[in-house]
Amino acid sequence: MNLCRSPLVVLFALLTACTALQAQTPELERALSSYSDSDAIRLESFILQPRWQGFPTDLLVAKTEEGVAKGVEAALLFEALSDYAARLDRAHAILGEKASATSLQAAADAMAIGVPDDVVGTVASANREDARLAASMVALGDLVAAGVPPDQAEALLLDAAFRSGKNDGVLQIPPLVRRWIRQGYQPAEAAAEVRRSLDVPGGPDGGMLDRYIRPEPERPYQPQPPF
Repeated sequence: MNLCRSPLVVLFALLTACTALQAQTPELERALSSYSDSDAIRLESFILQPRWQGFPTDLLVAKTEEGVAKGVEAALLFEALSDYAARLDRAHAILGEKASATSLQAAADAMAIGVPDDVVGTVASANREDARLAASMVALGDLVAAGVPPDQAEALLLDAAFRSGKNDGVLQIPPLVRRWIRQGYQPAEAAAEVRRSLDVPGGPDGGMLDRYIRPEPERPYQPQPPF
């Protein structure tokens, strides 16, 4: 870092950085070393502020390292961290105190894709055990990223939650939906087909959902117009 600091920067550092420095990690220090003193202090103080008690600050540190590796400017990184922290805060409020960092991160990522908070909460309520919770949040984000409307992704995962005996069961849902999409079905249609397949007598056992999914359809692929 530049050793020459203006009086204003020094004053800001004295007022905001004392608590942060006590908790500073080598990883964070290395990540911030490429920024100016004022930018580094601003980012560090934001990351390590006491208000982030609902989730591990390691998640923010990892996001900072990712931004630095990509050469993101300090102002844009601060904006991205602010948005990410807000989503993590919302995820913590929805998932509860016992949610792991993995579950919180997956929920925050799903929110970034456009999954509404109420959908996150409904899916989470059916998957309270943490390994299942994390898997369901990953699957939820994957389904919406594939184009499945959030309400249909929610319904599909709720059905799967009652039919899958293991955590890996729910993670098989997005690939099955994408399989139908590759055959020319719209995402909503694909989700509906997979959901109907879950109703096969003798339903999924031990998380092996694909044993009960009907074979891929013979419907020819029909490319969609670009606009």
